[in-house]
Amino acid sequence: MCQQCIPLGFAPCTSTQINCSTQCATATVYFAITLHVRCFTGDSRGMNINVQTCSTPDLCVNGSLNTGIINVINTAECCSTNFCNNKTLPALSLMCHNCISEQCSEINCPDQCASVTLFIVSNGKNMTSVIKTCAIPQMCSSGSINLGELLMTSNVMCCNSTLCNKETLPALPKQAPNGRICYTCDAHGCSAKVDCEGSEDRCISASVQQGSSTVSLKGCVSKSFCVESRSSSVPGFGVAKVQCCEGNLCNGAGIFTLNFLLMIVPLLSSILFY
Repeated sequence: MCQQCIPLGFAPCTSTQINCSTQCATATVYFAITLHVRCFTGDSRGMNINVQTCSTPDLCVNGSLNTGIINVINTAECCSTNFCNNKTLPALSLMCHNCISEQCSEINCPDQCASVTLFIVSNGKNMTSVIKTCAIPQMCSSGSINLGELLMTSNVMCCNSTLCNKETLPALPKQAPNGRICYTCDAHGCSAKVDCEGSEDRCISASVQQGSSTVSLKGCVSKSFCVESRSSSVPGFGVAKVQCCEGNLCNGAGIFTLNFLLMIVPLLSSILFY
């Protein structure tokens, strides 16, 4: 037996009892909308909706969805004894600054805020970009990537208190060579070599598909940029595959790994410099 309380719209629900075949669940859903919508009658700054009902294990997850217009954050907990879901969970939300370039607002995030300062050099041009937004654990490490003709450093600070990512970080200072050597690509192919600097303790070999063309990228990278084993799709570019490896000149072929910061390198380079 489980407690059941499912709101109709945004009105409070009346609690009842229900027979469940698997598990009981209690969830708190934070819902916010930034534009007036005809059928939306709640507080436009956001509200929490509490739900108690039956569930299956695959539904007992925490997560969030943020489209810029609609922000939904779900906190769920499942259990398997009678009426064990007779409680209300705290909302899984944290107010953070949300800034892209100079456009800033406030945003509800699942559990961490981030302030990121990117310094990008390509074809003799450079720029600094400041991003403040929600954070995931894979983002919360500073580092750099050196592709020969393109260099990017990322200075990152993550925190978990209200509006804690107000600080704008300086760009990472130039680092000294660390002895690592990796292959890099230029107009003549991918047999040139580049000296790694600072925390760049890995070599990378990336392949990014843009339309019918495939762009190869090789160089040095910090370990913190190489965490997930998969390939992914970069908006505007198609499939991106990135190999990280240890050892001098190791960036030939091997297992593909990918991280958020590596995904945005080719996209930023194209938008800013070409």
